[in-house]
Amino acid sequence: MSKPAAERRSPDRAHVMQRLLRGVAVLCVAAAVALLVVPRALVHLGWLGPDTRQRVAAARKAVEVARTYGATADLQAMAAAEREMASAEALHDAGRHHEARHAAERAMRLAEQAQQAAIVRTQSRRIRAKQAIEQLDHGVDELEELYNQRTRGMARPRQKELFSEMKRVRAATAALVLAWEQNDFASVLAGEPQAKAIISAMRQQLLAS
Repeated sequence: MSKPAAERRSPDRAHVMQRLLRGVAVLCVAAAVALLVVPRALVHLGWLGPDTRQRVAAARKAVEVARTYGATADLQAMAAAEREMASAEALHDAGRHHEARHAAERAMRLAEQAQQAAIVRTQSRRIRAKQAIEQLDHGVDELEELYNQRTRGMARPRQKELFSEMKRVRAATAALVLAWEQNDFASVLAGEPQAKAIISAMRQQLLAS
C-alpha cells in the first residue's frame, strides 16, 4: 500500500522549514549588528547626535571643569587636552567639521583624565601638607617650652630680643596654617622648609642663651 501524499512530502517541508529558520536567524543577527553599528557610524559621521558646534562647546566645558579641580598644564593629560581643544576650535572655524568633532572628542577624554589626575595630586598634597602642619605645630610647641625655660631670670633686653624672634617664628607658622585652612596645600609645602629653618635657628639661639 502506498503512503499518503502528505507523508511523502513531509521531508521536503522539513527541509524548507530549516532553511526558513536559518534565514530568520541570519536576519536577526544582521539586525542586531545594524542596531549596534549604524548609530555609532552615524554619530561618527556627525549625522546623529550633537553637531560640531555643540561638541566643541562640550569639550571646552570639560577642560574648564578640569581646571576647577586643579588641573594645570604641567599635567601631561591637561596639556594635551588644551592642545586638542585649540585644534578643535581652529578646525571648526575653518569649516573642517569632521576633524573638529574628532579633536573635540579627544579633548574631552583628555580633560577627564586630567581631572582625575588633578584630584589624585590634590589629595596627595593635602596629606603631605597636613603632615607638615602637624610637624611644625609640634616644633613650635617644643620651642615655646624651651623659650620659657631659657628666658626665666634672663636680663630684660635679651629677653625682649628673643621675644621678637619668637614672634617671627609664630608668624611664619601661622601663615602656613592659614594656607592649610584655605586648602592652599601647595603653599604649605613650598613654605615648609623655610618655616623649619626659622624654628631650628630659634632653637639654636635659645640653647646658646
